Amino acid sequence: MEAFRVYSHLCRRAGCDNNAFPSYKSIGEACFRGSFPGSSTETLRQKAIATE
Repeated sequence: MEAFRVYSHLCRRAGCDNNAFPSYKSIGEACFRGSFPGSSTETLRQKAIATE
């Protein structure tokens, strides 16, 4: 479920050339902040990394 959330985020961020290069920090904030509002930015970053 979390991997799909990250994949969907990358699809939304991709431009007309189908490339997206957001940082793990911004992926974590966009994908997981709503589910984990009290978590640190580093924790959310690690969640984004763990979805690979």
